[in-house]
Amino acid sequence: MGGGINAYISNGGKVSIQNSSFTECNALYGGGLYARIQSGAKLTIDGLSKFIDCQADENGGGLEVYIHDSSSQFILEDGLIFKGCHSWIGGGVLIYLIDSSHFQVNKVIIENCTADYIGGGMELYTKAGSNEQIFYGTTFTDCRASEECGGLRLIINESYTIKLINISFSNCSTGGVGGGLCCLLSNNCKVDISESCIFSQCNATNGGAIYIQMINSTQTQFIIKDALIIGCQANYSESKDYPTGFGGGIFLSIDKDYDVSSNGLNFKGMKIYNNTASNGGQSLYVIMKKLQEWFGQISL
Repeated sequence: MGGGINAYISNGGKVSIQNSSFTECNALYGGGLYARIQSGAKLTIDGLSKFIDCQADENGGGLEVYIHDSSSQFILEDGLIFKGCHSWIGGGVLIYLIDSSHFQVNKVIIENCTADYIGGGMELYTKAGSNEQIFYGTTFTDCRASEECGGLRLIINESYTIKLINISFSNCSTGGVGGGLCCLLSNNCKVDISESCIFSQCNATNGGAIYIQMINSTQTQFIIKDALIIGCQANYSESKDYPTGFGGGIFLSIDKDYDVSSNGLNFKGMKIYNNTASNGGQSLYVIMKKLQEWFGQISL
């Protein structure tokens, strides 16, 4: 594990990786870096570092990191680059947040990273607890996954809040759902998109720019305060065993337990231009029970 570095950091330890290049590193997990951070420890990777053409046979082509407990932190700083990294899941980056741990991404560049399965650019998974995680100024360019989520895949449980601030997805794609961003949401979590986020020229079978699935979610929130979705596509595919070609901009699927009166869906800050879908919903395609009754309460 960890073709370049394998690190276990605990008991308040602090590690900073500065001005380092990980080039053509290979491992089963975490091509460039594999780390576990726990018991109040902190790992920072500075903006002068690079992960170039690193590969993992399983997860995290550039890096795979587990962060445990509320006092532990992992920070990716301004200017950090992941380019040409590849794996099965999480082509560039794979992060696990456990028990209210902290993760922050500041102006990271993720370019031409690919996954043979899901999460071409990055996958973030949360388990147990609650916290606020921030992605600021990060760019996903030319990232791809064969089966699901070309750019960023978020699997958010419990009461976590994920803030995407001034994020861009450009020319990200997948052979399945969610060209730019995939959100699999459950148990009262929140995703907040703000400050000039851009989804441009992304494509998928469903949800060219964004794919959202809410599962067992009575109070889950998905809020778009400021985002441009332009030139994204949802394309029909004969090879899939589910209906395809829906939601050029956004594909939204909500289960029967969602409480629409919570006003958790707010797309008022969304601007959509020149998106296409082979079978329906150029801008937005929604699947939910009692759609006619509930749709009037969704803010657009």
